[in-house]
Amino acid sequence: MIFPLATLVGGIALHAHRSITYLLITALACIFLSGCIGRPSPPKTGSIIGTVKDAMSHTPLRGATVDAGPKRSAATGPNGTFTLSNVPAGRVILNASCPGYRPRQVNVTVPAGNSINCEIELYPNTSGLATVRGAAQPLQTTTTRRRTSRTMFSAQRQLRVHCQHSKRPR
Repeated sequence: MIFPLATLVGGIALHAHRSITYLLITALACIFLSGCIGRPSPPKTGSIIGTVKDAMSHTPLRGATVDAGPKRSAATGPNGTFTLSNVPAGRVILNASCPGYRPRQVNVTVPAGNSINCEIELYPNTSGLATVRGAAQPLQTTTTRRRTSRTMFSAQRQLRVHCQHSKRPR
């Protein structure tokens, strides 16, 4: 009877050994997964901080618009500065525009979890503007003589040919 008892004890020991191994593996897996799940994932966005200036005078441009794609745009303030937040990390094309200036595209690389500084210079838009050259015409002096019922008079008057229309006397 000792033999069956030893087999019974050995079976229990073998079963207990498998249970302990299973428990250790499960505990280690939980510890590992809790470490991975508990950690925040690295940020996937960054910020762009910058200034828009006139390329000729280097003065800041107020009211310029800078965008980094749909739903990511900002207008510059009085000192020409702008901030774009939550921009996807990586290569981004910035579009800058301002009334009276030619629009410009600038390539920047946005670092994940950080910000990048950017200065954009816009050139004045001279297309569509015309240069007017010419000379002003001198004032014309005329002498008019009219006969009235009893007297004749002479009057001098200055006419501004381009700006003034005179009415005929009745």
